[in-house]
Amino acid sequence: MKNLVIDPLVHFPTAHKIFYGADYYCEDKEQPIPNGIGMDMHRHINLTHEDIRGTYGIDVKKPAELDTEYDKVFIVFCLNHIDDPGTGVWDPLFDVPDERELTQNYMRYIFSILSNLKYNHLVFLDGHDRPFVSLAEKWLKKEGVEYSAIFKREYRRTHTYDYSNKVFPFPFQTFGEKNPTWRFFEEKTLGGQHVNGCLWAGGPIKHMPPGKRDEWCNRHDMLVAIQEKLSFEPPVSQLEFLNLFNKYTSFLHLNGTGHLCARFFEGLSRGSLMIMEEMDTVFPFDEGEHFAEECVFTYSKEFHEKIDKVLLDKELYGKCLGQQEYILNKYYNYDWINNYVNERL
Repeated sequence: MKNLVIDPLVHFPTAHKIFYGADYYCEDKEQPIPNGIGMDMHRHINLTHEDIRGTYGIDVKKPAELDTEYDKVFIVFCLNHIDDPGTGVWDPLFDVPDERELTQNYMRYIFSILSNLKYNHLVFLDGHDRPFVSLAEKWLKKEGVEYSAIFKREYRRTHTYDYSNKVFPFPFQTFGEKNPTWRFFEEKTLGGQHVNGCLWAGGPIKHMPPGKRDEWCNRHDMLVAIQEKLSFEPPVSQLEFLNLFNKYTSFLHLNGTGHLCARFFEGLSRGSLMIMEEMDTVFPFDEGEHFAEECVFTYSKEFHEKIDKVLLDKELYGKCLGQQEYILNKYYNYDWINNYVNERL
């Protein structure tokens, strides 16, 4: 039986392939949301259905074109937006409108579509930068929505108190255009010049909004402390940017406001060795399996020590790259992810 992916803001088109050619529904930036729901789609989404067909090769289904029965229905949505006061009032650095009521009305519209369908499981894929989900779960319960599981990108070991027994780690997605996970799964480009260095490609975020400690991020001071060991490049086009990961033997992944960032998928899609700042995001790997310990650091001094060893010792570099390829081949493939989801329903 076929699956259905409802991805309103085109955050995870990769799900169309992961779940075996699932039917795919999303909104169109040039069309208003039905039922007069006044969400500002131009702020949230930049693609038309025609764009999605050309970019990802996906034919978007309209509600009237959906089948009457599905095995699993996946809703891709940042559940914090449903009922998180932080969305509107906790961050004085950004003028973010409080759209909780609009979001709730939109979700009710989606549930009205589902009321005409038969399905075995309703599953949420939540790629929000924040690790929380309990307020959304309370709202879903209040609305009488029965669901089987929530798979959360930012499932963090420091926030497990917030998760019910229906919430699971899902470090297989992130948002952005062109979607970084689509690039990783569908457009890998290996090989390159192998210039011996560690590429940094990103902004020096220093962002510590009051009341949102889970989003605190200070890349700036870390970059100042390790900059002499990094390779910086001037701004370039998107394709040239991706090719930089093929140019250098390694790249740096720093935590952002969400710890699992686009650089993770972009860099790994080009075959470079990832040097990763320790994060509390949970990877659901078998016990004892992870990226090489020699490539994970917490302190700036530790980065200096480890990057010197990895880049100067070809045997160690090869060992670390082999471990990275092992992890990617075993866990970051459609069959493993699909089975992982099924085993938790």
